[in-house]
Amino acid sequence: MIYEGRILNKSCIEKRFIAFKFVDILRELGYIKYIVLKKETTDLIYIKKGNDKFFLNKNDTSSLLTVYAYKECKEIPTKKAEDAGLETFFRFTDILGRELVILEILHKYMEKYSDSIFYIDNGLYFTKQDIDRIYNLKEPDAEWIYKNPDTYKK
Repeated sequence: MIYEGRILNKSCIEKRFIAFKFVDILRELGYIKYIVLKKETTDLIYIKKGNDKFFLNKNDTSSLLTVYAYKECKEIPTKKAEDAGLETFFRFTDILGRELVILEILHKYMEKYSDSIFYIDNGLYFTKQDIDRIYNLKEPDAEWIYKNPDTYKK
């Protein structure tokens, strides 16, 4: 099964600006290799950490992360999100095996956009407080995406 994750925010006219800021956050985290395929309503961002000579390596797809940045189109994944006035700003595709990378990106992103919610197709929602608790664990938990965020409350 392939899971996807979405960063949800309140609807606003800053979507295009936040998409640019997302790339800045990636740079801060050391993701110096990325390709942005610009489309009218959505950007497709391929992200890779490290200094491999070749960006796209057919033998190593696990280090490549694909993110859709929704600049102008509107995607609302659930009725609960719609009721809260939330829509998708970024969508991570095929997140299996990339859980800790996504956690690192979310932690940095939510430092700047603390009202964001991370939603996973398995029905779980994570707030900034949830992400902070998981990120600050003594031992990284690569299974965090599959656990209810309440698991990490003390």
